[in-house]
Amino acid sequence: MQYRAYDATVKKCNLALMRKESIRIDGSYGEGGGQILRSSLALSVITGRPIAITDIRAKRPNPGLAAEHLTAVLAAADICNAAVEGAELDSQVVNFTPTGPARAGRYHWDVGAARPEGSAGAATLILQTVYPPLALAGGTTHVRIGGGTHVAWSPTADYLINVWTPMQALIGPAANVTLTKWGWYPAGGGEIASEIISPANATFRALTLTDRGPLKRVTGRAAGLNKDPLFARQIADHAAALLAPLGVDIRVEPLTLRGDCTASGLFLTAEYANCRAGFSAIEKPDNPPAACEIAAQAVDALRAHHGSQATLDQYLADQLLLPLALADAPSRFTVEKMSGHLRTHAKLLEHFGLATITFEEGNAGPLAVTIRPGATK
Repeated sequence: MQYRAYDATVKKCNLALMRKESIRIDGSYGEGGGQILRSSLALSVITGRPIAITDIRAKRPNPGLAAEHLTAVLAAADICNAAVEGAELDSQVVNFTPTGPARAGRYHWDVGAARPEGSAGAATLILQTVYPPLALAGGTTHVRIGGGTHVAWSPTADYLINVWTPMQALIGPAANVTLTKWGWYPAGGGEIASEIISPANATFRALTLTDRGPLKRVTGRAAGLNKDPLFARQIADHAAALLAPLGVDIRVEPLTLRGDCTASGLFLTAEYANCRAGFSAIEKPDNPPAACEIAAQAVDALRAHHGSQATLDQYLADQLLLPLALADAPSRFTVEKMSGHLRTHAKLLEHFGLATITFEEGNAGPLAVTIRPGATK
């Protein structure tokens, strides 16, 4: 099976294409991170509108395009043959002009290849960048993406497989995800694969989810990379003991892995009758925690979500916002609390003129989010 690798050549913008007015985006707005870039790229491909992004990741310690952000630009350009300026490491300005709609096909991108010394940047974020336009492409797409699969500040492959994929399927075309090789920080070198099945005239559907139903079970995996096998077992046992008061079936599988660095983590999925939520804790290389500390971090996040009565965890709420802004009717869900990512994402979607998004604080309950698709400008 042959996959087409991305073309890392920076394409010069065609003057005729640039006559179409660009949407100007301040990359320093809100939390000023990579999410503004990734969502802007996806929306540019979907709408066909050029974008000009400045001050990319301006509020990060190392502003500009890091390896995973550069890979996102190249991947988005690959699926629509976009003309791009500024696609280079550390660039804080990108001009991106699609030359056509997203094309279904076979693609291969590698975050590690974007930097000479390699990178453990998140492969999962690349998939979430290209999924929305490829879900509407009208054909089946196969992608392989190399990079980090279980790294901090990003959805893990376990989260994509167990939470994002089944919840995304409620509102749009399926995106089956498999983990083909684990990738941890700092070594990277992992890989995920995905099959995106987009029927002809594909659309995103609205979601009304304000009642999650009872908790059915909690499942998870405790992984230790180049650790004593007892370490993963200790994480799993501690997690199971902390979760026992929930009174549901608890199954946490310990895994001992081998690789190019030392790492560990716990990845939990809470399965409710009507939805799922995910929680993780990943070892920091400069300060390896005890097994009980890893277990407590992930379990505390799960219990906080469970106590909030929210239907979506704070990460999924942010991740579903873009497709719901393109849906066929208004949507409504609840989330445990407002996050900087969620607020910034909502403002970006409104800036594109795609939807009106409102937030309603409950007196003692979760935050209610309403998305009303339709032109706002």
